[in-house]
Amino acid sequence: MPLRGRPRRALIVGVCLYVVLWLLTELFGAPQVRRAVIRDMAPPTSYEDASRGTGPLPPRWYACGARALVPLLILVDHTWHGGPLSGGSARELYIWFFGLQFRVYTLEEGAE
Repeated sequence: MPLRGRPRRALIVGVCLYVVLWLLTELFGAPQVRRAVIRDMAPPTSYEDASRGTGPLPPRWYACGARALVPLLILVDHTWHGGPLSGGSARELYIWFFGLQFRVYTLEEGAE
């Protein structure tokens, strides 16, 4: 039985709201959280940003990527490498709410 009237309208509004919130999170939240994570990593000036992944890696580098999993929830992967047996990485979940961000869970953490 097809949806009619109010239930159909509510479903359409709900789907549209989900898509808009997801787009806002991806376009504005993920870059904002990424910048905050890099700021908190505080890589030394001798480290180069290798997030784009083009060309050979420099001797000392860091990388950070962020993406929206669902509206208001962002997955961040970040890593750094300073030489043989010197480096680390983490995968974390953040809640972003229009300018505010909170780390809610660390999925993985590693060290060289």
